[in-house]
Amino acid sequence: MIGHRDHQTSPSAAAPPSAAAAPSYGNWLLAGAMALTAFGWLVERRRRRLLETEKDSVLAFTAT
Repeated sequence: MIGHRDHQTSPSAAAPPSAAAAPSYGNWLLAGAMALTAFGWLVERRRRRLLETEKDSVLAFTAT
């Protein structure tokens, strides 16, 4: 038959994605380290702000 095309897909297109679908352990480790760093930064920032306001309130009470 002229003009007939075989519509079969190649084996690579039919196979499910393997490595691209699931992140590697290195990516999970990096994401965990980033989350831990961000959490530590937030805790430290809150502690610094509390110390700054505590110092200001102590100075305000001693100045009067």
